[in-house]
Amino acid sequence: MKRPPQDWANDANLLNITISENLIVLPIPTCPLPSGFTFIVVEVNNPSSGDRWVNLHGFLPDLLDDSLEPVTRHFAQPDQCDSLYLTRIHSHRDAGSTLMFRLAWQSERLDMEIRTHFVRELRATFENLRAGEYLLRFKHYLPSGTKWKSTALESNFKTLRFVEPVGSDYGIVEVDGIQFEAIAPEEILIPSQQVESSIPVEFKLRIHNTSSIPQLFLLFQLMPEIQDSTGQVLDRSYNCNASYNPSEFDFRWLKPGEDLAFAINGEFYWYENQLHLRGYENSGGFWGFTIPAGEYWLRVTYCKRRWNRDPKYCEDNAWKLHREIWEGCVSTPVKKFRVITD
Repeated sequence: MKRPPQDWANDANLLNITISENLIVLPIPTCPLPSGFTFIVVEVNNPSSGDRWVNLHGFLPDLLDDSLEPVTRHFAQPDQCDSLYLTRIHSHRDAGSTLMFRLAWQSERLDMEIRTHFVRELRATFENLRAGEYLLRFKHYLPSGTKWKSTALESNFKTLRFVEPVGSDYGIVEVDGIQFEAIAPEEILIPSQQVESSIPVEFKLRIHNTSSIPQLFLLFQLMPEIQDSTGQVLDRSYNCNASYNPSEFDFRWLKPGEDLAFAINGEFYWYENQLHLRGYENSGGFWGFTIPAGEYWLRVTYCKRRWNRDPKYCEDNAWKLHREIWEGCVSTPVKKFRVITD
């Protein structure tokens, strides 16, 4: 395996970093549990002609309020994190690397974790947050003892919006005239383990256009997110044995006043004395949870951006529609449901 050069720390200045989503919306929970959370994807690309090295664990966030003042933050110290995770970013002929960050709202505090194949670690905490808009960016740092030393590599700013839920049960989040709501059955009765058949269940994402203009939505790769009664996020498995691009059927126009309820179908089944939940999403993947009897909260995240890929990778005329969709990454408030076994 090729080793990084001695001066690899300077390579970061030759890379590009981008936050994938233009608008990230997180509803403020109406009770301490469960927490509100969403995910952010950060892309690291190399436009130079040679390979470059970067510490992927050294990307840390900045958050500015509506007065462009920095929000109080606390970083995890370098010596509290795993060792350097050096990654070689190939030149522009390749796609680069992506990082996943989880944002979780906890009582006027925002925790940000890095998620990779190897670690799940808290990287930063922001305090004294309120409903409103903030500006988010990521900067690259190198460890220097118990502190971080910044480099010149930073992303552009993107909008992060915290929204108070609305509706009779505070189950709706509204963004620029578009309402999003997760729907789940109140109770799901599961027969005993001796019954081998699966039990179907239908979750839904409801979208309502209350704006004054038609809006186009892409109903693709939508999956449930589930927390247990303690607020712990259940691990969701995912496997893909096929890959499909959006077709015209996956796009829906909503006129002013119209709504739709997109079904996310799943099934409960017993395997090795454990209750599981699984389902299929229309890009070709299968999701799954291990989920014993109890109370849970469901949320769904609608996260779409316009596609700029070559039209030959799209089915029928989907590439034309992709350039008109409503862009944003919006997590719904949670909806409570109960799994009961007899």
